[in-house]
Amino acid sequence: ERSKEDFFARADLAIAPEDVARDGGALKVTVHNVGNRAAESFQVVALSPDGKKLAAHTLARLDAPLDLVPRRAEVRFTGLPSSALTLVLDAEDLIPEINEDNNSVRVAK
Repeated sequence: ERSKEDFFARADLAIAPEDVARDGGALKVTVHNVGNRAAESFQVVALSPDGKKLAAHTLARLDAPLDLVPRRAEVRFTGLPSSALTLVLDAEDLIPEINEDNNSVRVAK
């Protein structure tokens, strides 16, 4: 059984509505790690309303903010439909995290 120390030593990827902006034909997405460990090799995935994978970007690493300086990375999706979609971080659930509930955001038209 994992201790609380092990649990809180995890990464915590996060995305929120204010982290997504349409920029012409592109979608600019800011991804955060608000946890206590670096997140290694994970995907940011764009899904259609019916769950179909439209596109994905792989990030090699996103450090933890251990010095209290925010850690974030930006990805740009191009060629996505202008309809509503959902962005998901670590959709395959490969990274143990403190909180999995902040890993997706719905993007309106």
